[in-house]
Amino acid sequence: MNINESVKNAPAGTILADVRTPEEYALGHVPGSVNWPLERLTVLDIPGDSPILTYCHSGSRSARAAAWLQGQGYDAENIGGILDWTGELEK
Repeated sequence: MNINESVKNAPAGTILADVRTPEEYALGHVPGSVNWPLERLTVLDIPGDSPILTYCHSGSRSARAAAWLQGQGYDAENIGGILDWTGELEK
């Protein structure tokens, strides 16, 4: 699935994590997402009971984030990059 289908079909309670920098996030992000910069994942207080969908600019950082989260026992999936997002962006 791509970012559009993944967001549309996400179960209630799913966390949509934008792993780009705060500066990138401020320029526009998928509505309802939270900013969890990749370089800060190890220090964030991440809830353990919700599925997590990660995205970034093109999909590379979100793939690393999802792999790290999975390694920590989270239900995480990389959904790619915001470059493929066809909906409105929130600022």
